[in-house]
Amino acid sequence: MEKIIFNARWSLKWGILFDVVSLILMCAVLIVVSVSLLIGNAPIAEYLKNDLLTESKSVAFLLSWVVAYVAAWTTLRSQSNHVRFDWISKVILVSAVSFLVVAMVIYFARIPFLSRAVFFMSLSLAIIGNVVIFEIRGRLFKSIYGVFLQDGAYVLPEHHGIQYCDLSGEEDYSKFSGVVVNLDAGELEEEVRKFTELQQSGANLIDRKDWFELVSGRILLSEVRLQDLERVKPPRLYIRSKRVLDGALVLVMAPFIVPLGLLIGLAIKIESSGPIFFRQMRIGLHGKEFIMYKFRSMSHSSEAESASFAGKGDVRVTRVGKIMRRYRLDELPQVLNVLKGQMSLIGPRPEQPEIVSRYLKSIPFYGFRHVVRPGISGWAQVVYHYAASDEETMRKLEYDFFYIKNMSLWLDFVVLLRTTVTVMLGKGAR
Repeated sequence: MEKIIFNARWSLKWGILFDVVSLILMCAVLIVVSVSLLIGNAPIAEYLKNDLLTESKSVAFLLSWVVAYVAAWTTLRSQSNHVRFDWISKVILVSAVSFLVVAMVIYFARIPFLSRAVFFMSLSLAIIGNVVIFEIRGRLFKSIYGVFLQDGAYVLPEHHGIQYCDLSGEEDYSKFSGVVVNLDAGELEEEVRKFTELQQSGANLIDRKDWFELVSGRILLSEVRLQDLERVKPPRLYIRSKRVLDGALVLVMAPFIVPLGLLIGLAIKIESSGPIFFRQMRIGLHGKEFIMYKFRSMSHSSEAESASFAGKGDVRVTRVGKIMRRYRLDELPQVLNVLKGQMSLIGPRPEQPEIVSRYLKSIPFYGFRHVVRPGISGWAQVVYHYAASDEETMRKLEYDFFYIKNMSLWLDFVVLLRTTVTVMLGKGAR
């Protein structure tokens, strides 16, 4: 890792210029697009002169979405969204909330809502614009974090918005966004003295394990010890609330799920003989076995074969099955498992007993993923590709550990958001 010569004044100067230019540019784009949607086929000059500019409430409606965007941008800019595992989800949520708040203000102020198309287009542009702007900003003006290389080799998370600097012999910590330290060595007298001096100098100390989790969204299994499992306990109150929330969401979605399920079932029966549903034993909460339901996506004889990973382009998959797997429609019947309390909408994916038995012997702490209900979708599923080996399964387990430790309504929202994108794009299916 090379020594970084960091010019704080240069970064501050050009960073401010980038912020001002990008903000003005996005506001201009929002105004131009909004005016274009409002005008339609009418002459621009006549519409502006006779309709838009003559009505103060029309101008207020037009500028409201600029205000919403500026509010969202300001909120995001005040945080380090480009160095977190969930920063894109925060961009979407903050932008959506800002626009909804402005829409409510318009309603109560009795300003005519001239166009829904303007609202949705402005919101879409705000989300896309903020994602692009903060992505570019993160690459151009990286956050600098100090590390002590003499502490020994340890894994640091890589990110396009982060750059590391060796602090050996460094005395001025004001130019760093934070100092990543190995607190596991904090019991040594020399290390305690070093950490105390760092705090007194005003440095922002960050434990390397917490830093790794914050940026990567996973926990390194190679560094997990038995005493660490005490910190990876799921919150009991949220687990109970989640059980109620899961059932409520399934009932709300029932009017959409039931008709879709009937159409899928009909398509399965038309294409091939055999049952519509595929039942398979899986391991759930506390290691208990339960029967999981899926729409049958393979030929009837293949579904009964021994437990194995599905390969890419598996010849056993039917034509209807390929479509279902691509858009995860074969997972729909698992809402019945959710209603029974055997599964949750979000959680680690349940595995077959044969596979679990094998992993319990080969992968340390594998059984710990059963302290929560398995899910139809999960954090590991939306951030990591399909696992077809023990090594890849171990990596997915690291994401499962992160989910269990940080389980919350926000993390479930992030998973749900990414699941929606994955399903719509048909990514990662086999």
